Amino acid sequence: NGNLPLFELSNMQIPDTIMSSDDVTIKWTTTNKGEWMAKNIKVGVFRSDDGEWSKQDELLTTITIPTLNKGASVVNSATINIPDRNHGKWNIFIKADYNNDIVQLVKNAGILVNPVTVALSPIPDLVVTSLSADGTAWSGQKITLTTKYMNQGMHTTRQTRWSEDYYLAQSN
Repeated sequence: NGNLPLFELSNMQIPDTIMSSDDVTIKWTTTNKGEWMAKNIKVGVFRSDDGEWSKQDELLTTITIPTLNKGASVVNSATINIPDRNHGKWNIFIKADYNNDIVQLVKNAGILVNPVTVALSPIPDLVVTSLSADGTAWSGQKITLTTKYMNQGMHTTRQTRWSEDYYLAQSN
């Protein structure tokens, strides 16, 4: 049936190198090359470690194109943020109708890929400025510790919480 939409993605604009934990805006053009208009086109932006798009790739964000008439094009944008733990070389995929909700002339049409390097953003330098225990520690019982921190680095923390490990050592 020739009376179906056909999505084509082009003109992805994303820096070659992006910083981890920073918001990055991606732009691209979506065109309906088919003979039928389409509504509610869900477009997904994915992070992948290989050159092939699959549903197992990490979905970073989505947008919805309300309507795309035959022969029409629209410039889209989306903001992504890749966490510090995922620095390195990746591929960013944009996939129109990523859930395959719309029947197209060609199945799995409308995929665009761009390689990026995710550089680790500068990290804070947290140090313990004080540590105190509430009472005396007895074998097998809990003790409350109070810790204060200071960031002696030049970069802010990007996480709202973190965890610590405490080790008990015998003193002389």
